Amino acid sequence: TIKESKGHLERQKRTTWDEVSRIRIEADDLENKRRQKEDKRRVDRYQMIRNETIQSSTKNEAAQIKWDDLLSLENCEELFEKIQEQKRECMDIIETKQKLIEEFIEELKEKDAFYVKSLAKQEEDIDKIIELMRKQYTTMRDEYATQLQVIEDAFLAERAELLNANRQEIDELFKRHRELEEKYNYDRLAMEEANADELENKREDDANNLQRTKVSVENNLQALETYMEEMKAVYQLNLEKLSYNVKILQERASENETTISDLTRRKRNLKTSYLNLNAKVEKKEEEFMRANAALTDKFKKMSKAFNELRKKFRHFEKADTQRFNEIWAMNEAEVKDLASKVLKCDKIIYEQQLGLQWAPPEDSSLNIDIGSVSEHSSKVKEDSVSKQPSTIQVSMGKIKQVFSLLVSECSFLLEDKVRDQCIGKSEKEQFTLKIDSIRKTLGIETMDDVQTLINLFYDQSSNRRDELYESDLEPGDSIDPDILIVHPDSVIEILNEFNEVKNERKGGGSVNKGNEASALSMKSMSANTEKERRAKILEDEKKH
Repeated sequence: TIKESKGHLERQKRTTWDEVSRIRIEADDLENKRRQKEDKRRVDRYQMIRNETIQSSTKNEAAQIKWDDLLSLENCEELFEKIQEQKRECMDIIETKQKLIEEFIEELKEKDAFYVKSLAKQEEDIDKIIELMRKQYTTMRDEYATQLQVIEDAFLAERAELLNANRQEIDELFKRHRELEEKYNYDRLAMEEANADELENKREDDANNLQRTKVSVENNLQALETYMEEMKAVYQLNLEKLSYNVKILQERASENETTISDLTRRKRNLKTSYLNLNAKVEKKEEEFMRANAALTDKFKKMSKAFNELRKKFRHFEKADTQRFNEIWAMNEAEVKDLASKVLKCDKIIYEQQLGLQWAPPEDSSLNIDIGSVSEHSSKVKEDSVSKQPSTIQVSMGKIKQVFSLLVSECSFLLEDKVRDQCIGKSEKEQFTLKIDSIRKTLGIETMDDVQTLINLFYDQSSNRRDELYESDLEPGDSIDPDILIVHPDSVIEILNEFNEVKNERKGGGSVNKGNEASALSMKSMSANTEKERRAKILEDEKKH
């Protein structure tokens, strides 16, 4: 009944809500249509303003040009006619803009009228909704009263049924209670008779057990008295033994006192010897400390002289290296020019005098520009170079140190998917994945790029090592040239320099590429020579 009443009331509510929703949907539909029309008219206005702007700017430019032409006229009548014509054109421009303004004003008036109509329509819809709400309130009030009465009647009928059922159940329970009381009284009388018989039997058994216990206790008493006499004899024997042991211990105590006095006298003698020896040791320690202080001063003077000598050596070494590089740079272009001329003469002799096919020499240690030689010789040289194995050798230890530094200091070069792939893998696999990601990010494709990156890092490390050499190091200290010493703040600068070198290598022509390769090879050779020389100096310092 309650469910039926709720369903009836929900149907009444749904009817009113459907009517309200219909009004709201109609209002939303009108608003959507208005917005669509407004969007279309906005596009038209924008196009109209744009066209008018273009036309007016064109006309203004034409009028400005004509005004400039009027300055060159000298005939008054012709000048007057031209001025009148300019006025007409200006008036046309003004009329066009005024027409556009009037259209916009008319559109504003239409919008105002539409706004008033919209307000009236909204007021009408609100009145209709209020009327529906009042109607729903009246209907729902009557329905609630009716359904409440129906529910109350149903509850009263259900209450009467429950009272009758409970009254019958209580009568049955009282009947069962009387039957259980009668059964319990009969069982209680039978149990009392059985307990009385059992109590009498227990009394007889206890009397018999008491008599047996009394006889057993008397027998145990006699046995204990006999055992007590035996224990007295044993205690007397133990007393005599303990008296004898006391006499023996007293004699040993006197002997121990004599031994203690002898040991005390010996202890005093040993303590006197210890004090004498300790005084001698302190005297020797003072002598050794004075000798150690003298030797330490001498060592410091020699270390200071050695550091000054090493600074002078570094200074002259840098000056000689700089002078060598300046002389090399000054004469390199002239040597290359002479070598190019010799190759051209050699080609002319081979092809014109001897009639043989000429090929450029395989030794390219000077990296001479022979672009002026024939196209065939260039192809032969490229084939020979492509067939030769790569001579770039990079130490795996150096590569590992450089990429370990990049992994720790430039984690932003790693891709997000690489970080996800590293989860659950060993350290070696993680390091391999991170190296591949950094290589792809930096665009390293060949061993030349790897060699360039390693050289840049170890050039910075060499400069850092020179600074450490110039500082006041302890004698005998040395730094392994293969160890990478780069400040973390310099990593970004080195990577920028690497990108510049790589872009210059890709952007230059074939001649520039050859020159850059030669420059890099000469730089690596000089760097390797310099490193070998420094390693030899460090080994000599270690030996000394």
